[in-house]
Amino acid sequence: MQRLNGATTYPAILLSADTGCSFDEFEQKLHRAVPEAPMFLLSALIAQCAPWDEIVRVTTEHAPRGFVRYWSSPASRLMRAAGHHARASSYLIGNYELAEQMYRYDPAAMLHASLRLLVHQQHTPTAMLSFDLPSAQFTCFGDQRIAAVGQTLDEKLATLLEHLGASVPRQLRHPPPIELAASPAHTHEPLRHFSALLDTYTRCFDWLVASSGAEPGEKVLDVGCGTGYFAGRIAPVVDPFGTVTGSGGLPLSHYTTAQRPMGRGVR
Repeated sequence: MQRLNGATTYPAILLSADTGCSFDEFEQKLHRAVPEAPMFLLSALIAQCAPWDEIVRVTTEHAPRGFVRYWSSPASRLMRAAGHHARASSYLIGNYELAEQMYRYDPAAMLHASLRLLVHQQHTPTAMLSFDLPSAQFTCFGDQRIAAVGQTLDEKLATLLEHLGASVPRQLRHPPPIELAASPAHTHEPLRHFSALLDTYTRCFDWLVASSGAEPGEKVLDVGCGTGYFAGRIAPVVDPFGTVTGSGGLPLSHYTTAQRPMGRGVR
């Protein structure tokens, strides 16, 4: 492992797993297990300055197998025009919570935070799934904390393969020892870590609640309630006999408000 003049050399370990089924069948299983990233919902949460814990909760509920699907490309459709009959589709999948755990130490880790998968079938009776070993990729940043998250991704990917009925390469559960890249002479810390930014949002809402003058038993109207986050924050103040009414929520706001503990009197 070397770092020289801005260039870092590190190992790439390509793994292939037998899916145990046809190309089309495995793609269907993969799409069910790894749902498309809820980008519209995320945009709504960000617009409402929702805290990071809320974003993690919503995305975790959306992806019970630990991954969401950011992008896919059916390469075989294009290559068929050139006369090829092999099947292949590329995917980018990831986990928002684990991505943040690396970003806080080095935003450059986002280079590998989205895992690239390739489903392909040509001369085999069943489709194959190929990918690089995640933990090997993250050694290039020279940070043991980032490398540890890479090993967590190894384990999550192994669990996903088991759920899909595919074979699990032993390297996912027993990664080979790989030396970390030498730490660079200087690092570029993020201008703001997620935790600091979200702490600002939390203190902002604390100030709004304190400045509202709301008292127990009063009625509160939250105009433009969005995801209902503020309504949930002010509800305990007007309890036990007050009410909080949200109006003008963003599309899909019911997805989060219906599942968030809001307190009595919130509607």
